[in-house]
Amino acid sequence: MGPFRNKFFNIIRRKILNKVEIITVRDSESLKYILKLNLSKPLVYLTADSAFNNEINSKNSFYCELINKFYFFCSIF
Repeated sequence: MGPFRNKFFNIIRRKILNKVEIITVRDSESLKYILKLNLSKPLVYLTADSAFNNEINSKNSFYCELINKFYFFCSIF
């Protein structure tokens, strides 16, 4: 996550991120940032970058897995 240069928006970030159940980050700097926000609800995990962690057998099977699920991604600046 980040880098976030405007700390004023941390209030908004904290409010939004406290509504999720799990946050995964891929580097220690992002983990430090999240921990500094003092979030109360979500579980926070340091994980591998999924781009390098997932094995895909074929394009079609990967697409079929994605099409039947709902995903929400956001970027908070």
